[in-house]
Amino acid sequence: ATGSPDCGAATWTSNCITVTIDLTPPTSVDAGEDQYICANPATMAATGTGAWTILNGTGSFVLGAPYDNPAEQINVTNLNSSVTFRWGQTNGCGTSYDDVVIIRQ
Repeated sequence: ATGSPDCGAATWTSNCITVTIDLTPPTSVDAGEDQYICANPATMAATGTGAWTILNGTGSFVLGAPYDNPAEQINVTNLNSSVTFRWGQTNGCGTSYDDVVIIRQ
């Protein structure tokens, strides 16, 4: 078979079949601006398609799984602490992500 594994449209051909796979890199995402909050919850303001994960700190998701709502509501568990959240997406051609910090005062 012949073909190209590079990102973008790829076509593989053999004696019997031709397979075309779209290996488009993920689109850009934006997790929104860092936020300072006095009380829970904070409402995220992401753009693009993705899913939320917690990178560090102690927090929780109010709306629950599958954590793919750009306007997810989150709680920062402890006063005077911060939680870093990541909004991102992955496909066969790479990863696109952006981080946001929520600080509870």
